[in-house]
Amino acid sequence: MFYENNDYGIGLKDAFIKEAKTLGLTIVGEEAYKKGDQDYTPQLTKIKGAAPEAMFIAGYYPEGALIADQSKKIGLNIPKMGADGFDNADYVKLGGAAVENTYLTAPFLVETAGADAKKFIDAFKAKYNRDVDWMSANAYDAAGIMAEAIAKVGADRTKIRDYLASLSSPEKGYKGVTGVNYFDANGDCLKPAYVKVVKDGKFVPAPKQMN
Repeated sequence: MFYENNDYGIGLKDAFIKEAKTLGLTIVGEEAYKKGDQDYTPQLTKIKGAAPEAMFIAGYYPEGALIADQSKKIGLNIPKMGADGFDNADYVKLGGAAVENTYLTAPFLVETAGADAKKFIDAFKAKYNRDVDWMSANAYDAAGIMAEAIAKVGADRTKIRDYLASLSSPEKGYKGVTGVNYFDANGDCLKPAYVKVVKDGKFVPAPKQMN
């Protein structure tokens, strides 16, 4: 376990450890880092000494790419895992060959997107010369949901809030490029989780998916 010492990193770490125990996996070590750190060699050396078979990195892609690169340099050549914080083309650009065989989860996968999403995906790639990541796709849908809310109930904050709360099931949800968007009682948007892997310098769907 190598995690960024903030709410995101700690939350991922704790969730991973909890699930690992149910699966019978052994966590041989935990190391923390701070956002913006540049030298991870001391922690990686300790991790290497524990002889792990894989490393879960709970953080974001800029630090993740550096960690992968420095892991390779000290001979820690094991599969890496991450979450949606790695779902950015710059993870591959920054990490190069060192990020090969990185697995990550994300709530959006281009290959499973419907026909309605193709126009957005093609336009995004043409304009920005990069593949669509989940943050860009979700941001597009968030803007679409707000535009629809304002068109239907006006610009009143309370009415917009109530309208969003009414999107409480797949039948009532907003159909966007990421699929149907709807919210639970806590206001969380429910999304499926997909698995990507870095192969030959690009993200591709993992051979085995969770759903």
